[in-house]
Amino acid sequence: MPFVFELCACQCPAQFEGPECQQNKHSFHGNGYAWFPPMMPCFESHVSLEFITDVADGLLLYSGPLAQLQAWDQEDFMAIELIDGTPTLKVNHGSGTLVLQLPGNINGADRRWHRLDVRSNSKEVRFTLDRCSGATVMEREGLGSWLTTEDHSSCEVMGVTPNTDRMMESKLAGNAFINNNEQQQMLP
Repeated sequence: MPFVFELCACQCPAQFEGPECQQNKHSFHGNGYAWFPPMMPCFESHVSLEFITDVADGLLLYSGPLAQLQAWDQEDFMAIELIDGTPTLKVNHGSGTLVLQLPGNINGADRRWHRLDVRSNSKEVRFTLDRCSGATVMEREGLGSWLTTEDHSSCEVMGVTPNTDRMMESKLAGNAFINNNEQQQMLP
């Protein structure tokens, strides 16, 4: 007697997709935003996002304080934005702002899907477009083999956050201050 399997398919509500009907896309029409829980700070981190747009200037992702900072507060944020269509990353770990901008010939507002990756070890930061799929590959004949190199300058920029020594000192002072005023300084 043969086995008969019936296949079932789930019907997801509008704007929900996937095997578990999750919402994995958000669309905005010039006046909206999505609110997510804050990203937890890590010494090593990797953040990626995918986007499609035809608007040349706009904020794609912001993680940081929303209220006005007090004089003793450290500025600590990450922002990914398009400036004249060029993907730009701004990072501040409390010691000064590092700005990384991909080459100006890149247009992220071309109505195509793009992926941006930010990798950081709390000092060095790497900002990559489309997994560097457009990197130039060069091959040269070497001693008994071919040498292959990739030029990532068209799809990746790197930098180092400024004033690391000052940052560590101010973080220690900030921790002492927060501990002394624990009830007033508790963050959600």
